[in-house]
Amino acid sequence: VQQIIWDGRQLNVYWVEQPDQQMGEKIFTFIEEGLQCLAEISSISKTD
Repeated sequence: VQQIIWDGRQLNVYWVEQPDQQMGEKIFTFIEEGLQCLAEISSISKTD
């Protein structure tokens, strides 16, 4: 289990040895969007 803190919530991502490719892509896309969101929030709060 890999735990990622995002938007004040704890997101648990479960990795399996042979994940469904489509589901894997969805998970990675979700994480990527989340990280971009975090980066935007961070840059906004740094500007303040």
